[in-house]
Amino acid sequence: MFLQTLGGLAEQFFAFPGVEEGDFTQMRLLAERRVRGGEEAHVWADIRARDPEAAQILETRFGAAAFYHAFGAFLDTTFGFPELATDENFDERSYLFANRDVGDAVARGEIASARVHFSTHGREEGRQLRVRRDACRDAFVYPLSLARSQDSNFEIGDIVAVDQVSRSQLLKTEGAVATALVAPGEAHDARQTFRLEDSIGAGEPEFDALATQCAWRSAPVYLAAFRDACVELENGILLFERDKAWGDSFFATVLAPGGLNRAPDIFPLDGRYGRLRRAEAETMDVETPVMLACFWASRVNHGHWLMNSLFSVYLALDELRSERLKLLCPPLSARQREEFVRLGAPTTSIIEASSRYVRASKVIYPSPLTSGANMFPGATCPQFLTYVAERFAGDAQDRIAPKYVYISREGFASGRLMANERLLADALAGIGFAVIRPHELSFPEQIRAMSNAAIVIGQFGAALWNTGFAPRHAKIIEIATSNYVSNEYLFLSHLCGREFYRVMIAAESPQNRAYEGESFSFDAPVGEIVALARKLM
Repeated sequence: MFLQTLGGLAEQFFAFPGVEEGDFTQMRLLAERRVRGGEEAHVWADIRARDPEAAQILETRFGAAAFYHAFGAFLDTTFGFPELATDENFDERSYLFANRDVGDAVARGEIASARVHFSTHGREEGRQLRVRRDACRDAFVYPLSLARSQDSNFEIGDIVAVDQVSRSQLLKTEGAVATALVAPGEAHDARQTFRLEDSIGAGEPEFDALATQCAWRSAPVYLAAFRDACVELENGILLFERDKAWGDSFFATVLAPGGLNRAPDIFPLDGRYGRLRRAEAETMDVETPVMLACFWASRVNHGHWLMNSLFSVYLALDELRSERLKLLCPPLSARQREEFVRLGAPTTSIIEASSRYVRASKVIYPSPLTSGANMFPGATCPQFLTYVAERFAGDAQDRIAPKYVYISREGFASGRLMANERLLADALAGIGFAVIRPHELSFPEQIRAMSNAAIVIGQFGAALWNTGFAPRHAKIIEIATSNYVSNEYLFLSHLCGREFYRVMIAAESPQNRAYEGESFSFDAPVGEIVALARKLM
């Protein structure tokens, strides 16, 4: 009876605009998008308009949340779970079912087969297929509970029972979750650091809004220990007690803009989340205590690598050097591995796992792996950067350390393009600025380039974290667009004793789409920036 009701309701969904008959994938995306956007009531309004009697029966017997849960389970049980297509799991029928546009192209003769599409386009595009799993109840965990403690960086999920322990007891605790607080949150105010009178862009709504948000409370710095936990290694999601995910680790990937696309095993259902448990063959077990040292962003972005991964390793150096703890990472580049070692982690402490999931009897989650370390830094941030400079800078002592620095992104692959950057770079070089391209330098060379700077100018982006290596009282000029900006570099400047100036440029792209990765370009006000630089020299 219930499945018949669901089937009848499915027919109503198929009649909605933009949803074709039989297209379960499109229907599921429509439902998920509306639920994620808080539009569940609109969905029910549509249903009531189509068939008030059926809507009343469903609402009375099951409720809206139960309906979405049951309907999602019905689809997954009958048609399989959406899963990232790989060479190992590829199946022609499953791929066509999940990608209707490919089926249409095959039917029209535009492409020979689903396999050809996957090989030429689908693998790079991250296409999915639907894999049928007989043991669906064991494979699918729902709801996935999000958990946090009083020291979590973000209020994501419910507070769970956590043992508050000393640092020395962290690896010995037998509780399901224990935390050792490294540094509490602190109150800061950067109003005196933000040189509003000489900044450019006052009057822009985003500029004025950020100018009123100079006060912040830094994120607590903690190490959390989990017993018998599982780590989704590619994205840095920590799972424990089968049906729980640590809120800070969940935020760093799934709740970040566009993040759900990076976690193919996580599914939104009626406003909550479920997850697909991977096959045993895709899971690796380790016996030694391990600390998660990377997540998706820290592997591809210099700022996240510095302030998330290297900062995390810095917190655990004592345990790593004493061989009580090892680092758990996806495969690293040679440069990343070398920088862990240069920071102080023994080579033997690094475990690089190619499995998507790793299980361990003891897993440490360091709080810098969530974005709080970047967005709301505290007093440990300049301490860490001073330590990094001491460990790395010596390798570049033979390079010139300029007094005036322009950080150029020219030649760096990015969706945020300053269309007239060459004009700006040439104009600044004409008044005595050295133009550096951090993406072409080693890390020691980047640190050296900042070490004598009195003025640093650069576009909002990862390389501005290098301004933490500039001398105290240096002047930092951030070039930002109204659709992609925050106060993190203002906060960094304040903590490190520097002056901060902002150049705000109105952008046409809507803010939310820019943060989800939409590419855009803009022109910098070259004359105004050069005039500001001259004034500060």
